[in-house]
Amino acid sequence: MTILVSGLTLHNNKGGPALAMSLRDIVQKEFQNAKIVMSVPRTLYGLEEEEKWAKHYHIDRVFPSVGVKVLLSKILFNKKYRIQRGMFKKDLEGIDLIIDLNALSYMDLENLSFKQNMIRNLNIYTLRYFSNLWRIPMIRWTQSYGPFKYYITQQLVKHDLKNQGNIFVRGVNSYKNISKLCPDKKIYSFPDIAISLEQNSEYYQKNLLNKRYVSLSPSSVIYSMKKENYIHEFRKIIEHLLSKNIDIVLVPHNMMYKNANLYNCDLKVSEEIIKSIQSKQLHIVNEDLDVYTLKGIIANAHIHIGSRYHSIIASLSSAVPTIAFSWHEKYIDIMRMYEMHKYVHEKDDVIDDILEKIDTLLVTRHQTHLTLKSKQIDLLAEIEKNMKLCMENYNDLQSL
Repeated sequence: MTILVSGLTLHNNKGGPALAMSLRDIVQKEFQNAKIVMSVPRTLYGLEEEEKWAKHYHIDRVFPSVGVKVLLSKILFNKKYRIQRGMFKKDLEGIDLIIDLNALSYMDLENLSFKQNMIRNLNIYTLRYFSNLWRIPMIRWTQSYGPFKYYITQQLVKHDLKNQGNIFVRGVNSYKNISKLCPDKKIYSFPDIAISLEQNSEYYQKNLLNKRYVSLSPSSVIYSMKKENYIHEFRKIIEHLLSKNIDIVLVPHNMMYKNANLYNCDLKVSEEIIKSIQSKQLHIVNEDLDVYTLKGIIANAHIHIGSRYHSIIASLSSAVPTIAFSWHEKYIDIMRMYEMHKYVHEKDDVIDDILEKIDTLLVTRHQTHLTLKSKQIDLLAEIEKNMKLCMENYNDLQSL
């Protein structure tokens, strides 16, 4: 059996492989010896980096995904898009099941214009269109949906999910958003599958063993919203921790290979934060490590302060007390699942609130660790349930 996993990238943003590897492991429990291939976003740099990481993660093959321009190629009369459409059809030959893992699914984002939101949402819809056209069973795995500002987005969601028996969403807010649009559907809220990702502690043992440290994962996404205020907040956090004789390890979760800047690369943001701070207790992970190793670093931290969503997934699932910088409702959703929602830092909160939360978690660290450990057991059971319901969807699609 050949299964296509779509909606992710294996390089740059580490959330992609964290999701893909977690899904691969649980899917292969159900479909032993299943061959896993991936469709990845088409970039100016080609597939070189994707293929390198696919080999590292033991993914059988990667090929470019397509967007709305390819869907409309017959209307646009563009030869390039017609060729891409034909290549995509050929790439899908022999695929038995598509599992879309586009974690941030349909939504209308405040920082995007109407046109930008429509292009983004139509790009998401494109795969459903082609799966229906070429009769390939497709299931959207657990995703974040909403908020929905525009009528056309709502219609795309309804049309996309109309034949999917069970709908899987991430968190309370996504559940509410989809329930309004699909009141007759069976809708389930599940945690992010990356909570089941394994960890590798070799880097920690070699470089950080016996250090009492807090891990930090800044985000270029939030930097683009808050600019220098964001840099100032993290510097304040670092100074506060250093005053308590605690080491700091910055763990970027998004690295650009070319044209890196503060607006697209977490490593650049991390370097900007620490450039004026001199301390032997300050460390930065500037190697491009795999997701297992990054999780191993965070899993051994005293506490974690994260802006990147999947750094927060890594810490919570490792029972590490966590503070989350939020730019989207998915953050409060996952933190609520682990009973850590009072430690979410919203965009307009003041820095003193974070410093107070840090001090609280340092004092209550042991008890919080035990709570997180217990919640992890419960949530892993939910992941198993998610897979069983996914299998129900697949069996229903097979009978059509």
